Amino acid sequence: MTTHTIWLTHSKLTYYTGNYDTFVKTVKENEVIQTKKYEKEQEDRKHIKVCGSGVSLSASEVLPNSPPSLAHLAH
Repeated sequence: MTTHTIWLTHSKLTYYTGNYDTFVKTVKENEVIQTKKYEKEQEDRKHIKVCGSGVSLSASEVLPNSPPSLAHLAH
C-alpha cells in the first residue's frame, strides 16, 4: 500500500499523501476545480469580445493550460 505519491504532469511534480484512492480522489477534485476555472475564463473571454472593450489580450494571458485528462487513473 502506498502512503505517498509524486505525480509528474505538465513538467511539474506534485506531492500527495495518503493511499492511492485518496490520491485519485484529490486529483479528480482538483481537475473539477481547474475545469470550472477554465470555463469561467472562457466565458469572461467571450464577454470581453462581445463588449468590445478595446482591450487586447493574447490567449496566453487569458487562458491557462487545459487541465490534464485523468481517464488513465480509473481503476
